[in-house]
Formats: sequence, structure tokens, C-alpha cells
Amino acid sequence: MSCKDAIHLICWYLEGKLSRSVAREVEIHVGECKDCYVVLEAATTTLEAYFNAVEGKSVPDDMPVHQAALTPLPAQANKVA
Repeated sequence: MSCKDAIHLICWYLEGKLSRSVAREVEIHVGECKDCYVVLEAATTTLEAYFNAVEGKSVPDDMPVHQAALTPLPAQANKVA
């Protein structure tokens, strides 16, 4: 898998939308490629920070990021200040 492919698939990976075989390919690539690992970590950290910062939303620490990403946001969080 190329870096371009892995980076393209990272969001789908985090959302749990990939087949097991493709998800495994992403995991293998990210495990071997420092640059793509940094991209995955940045995406994960960003999603965790966002979902933990949403007022009135509590995301359990043990909830996978892709599940947190699919959890509906409270109505208030969708309003623009």
C-alpha cells in the first residue's frame, strides 16, 4: 500500500468503514511507515480532542475513536457561534 492510499483511507479506517482486509493493510502500512503513523495519530488526537470538548458529550475513554466519530452530536454542538 502506498502512503497516498493509506492517507486516503485513514478517515474511513477511523470510522470503521473498511473491510477487515483493507483495515489490516492500513494497519500494516502505518506500522511500517513513520510518516503515515504521524498522520494517523494526528487524526486520532484531533477526533478525540473534538469529541471530548463537545459540551454535554461524554465519550468513554475506552470507546474506539471510530465509534466516537459515529456517535451523534448534541443539537447544541451543531450551532455556529
